[in-house]
Amino acid sequence: MRDGLLAAVGLAALCYAAFLVRCFPLPPHVLLPMTAGREEGGRYRIAQELKRYADSELEIELKKTAGSEEALNDLDSRQIDAALVQGGLDTSGHPNLCQVAVLHVEPLHLLVKREIRSEDGCSLAGLHKKKVNLGERGSGTYALAKEVMAFSRRRANFEFTETNLSYDDLKRETDRSKLPDAVFAVSSLPAPIVLHLVEKHHYRLMSLPIHEAFALGSFDDDDTQPEPSGKAASRIDRRFVCAATIPAYVYDMEPGDSSERIQTLGTRLLLVARKDMAPSTVRRLLEVVYNSPFSRFREPPLDARLLESPPELPWHPERRSMSVTTLR
Repeated sequence: MRDGLLAAVGLAALCYAAFLVRCFPLPPHVLLPMTAGREEGGRYRIAQELKRYADSELEIELKKTAGSEEALNDLDSRQIDAALVQGGLDTSGHPNLCQVAVLHVEPLHLLVKREIRSEDGCSLAGLHKKKVNLGERGSGTYALAKEVMAFSRRRANFEFTETNLSYDDLKRETDRSKLPDAVFAVSSLPAPIVLHLVEKHHYRLMSLPIHEAFALGSFDDDDTQPEPSGKAASRIDRRFVCAATIPAYVYDMEPGDSSERIQTLGTRLLLVARKDMAPSTVRRLLEVVYNSPFSRFREPPLDARLLESPPELPWHPERRSMSVTTLR
C-alpha cells in the first residue's frame, strides 16, 4: 500500500510539473548575433562585457563590422539581431529599427602629431594642407568627423587631404612618417587606438570646444560631398550631439597637454535592434544593461532613468510597456 501511495504522489508531481511547463513555459535559449564594430575599438570591449553578464539563456554572438553605418545596414538585412552603435546618426533610412537602451557618451577624439600641436596650437586651421584621417567609410566616426571638418572649413578657410584608414590599418603602420598628421576617433574611454597612437607615435589630443556652435549650425546649407560610390554621405542629426570632456591623464601622465581636461563633443552609445525582436529578449537585454554588474562597468554607473530621455530611434514596444522603476 505504501508503494502504491508513493507511486500516486510521484505521478501527481509529474502531472503538476507538466502543467507548469505547459502554462508557464521556461524562456527559450536565445542566440543573439550582435555587433559592436571592429575588435580594435573600445565599443567591442563593452560588448564583450555585455556578453559576459548576459544570463545563461541569452547567448550573445559578437560579429565584426566596419562601424555603426554598416551595423545599421546589417540589422536591416537581418545579418545580425542587435548592435551597439554610435548615436547622432541620421537613421531616417532605417524605419524598421528601434532603440532598446541608451548608454554613456562617447567623445570625439582629435589626435595630432606632437610637433604639429606645438607649432600650430589648438586651432583646426592648423590642419591646413595636412593629412587628416576621418575614419573608415561606413563608420560613425567618419560621418561625424566629415561633418565637423565641413563645419570648420566654412568658418576658417583651409584645405586638407582626407584619409580613411581603419583602426587596424593605423595599428599596423610602424613608420610614423607614413601615418596621417591628425586622426579622428569616436570611442568610449579609454580608446585603444588613442592609447596606441599616444604611447607609440607621440600623438597629442586637441580640444574641440565647438559643441554650441556646431549645434547652431544645424541650419547651415548642406555642403556634404557625395561618396566616390555616388551615394550621399551619411549625415549627423545634431540634435543628438552633446558636449563631452576627456578627463586629464586618461591617455598619458606626461605633464602639459595631457594634464588638461579636453573639451570636445560626443554622442550617446545606443543599443538598437529591429522592431520585431521578441519582447522577452528585449527585457533580458534591459535587465543586463541596467540591473547586472555590467551597469557598473564604467563610471558613472548606468542608470535606468536614461530610458526617460528622448530616443533617437523609436523605442521598442516592450520598452514602452515597461516602467523604468522596475529596472532601478
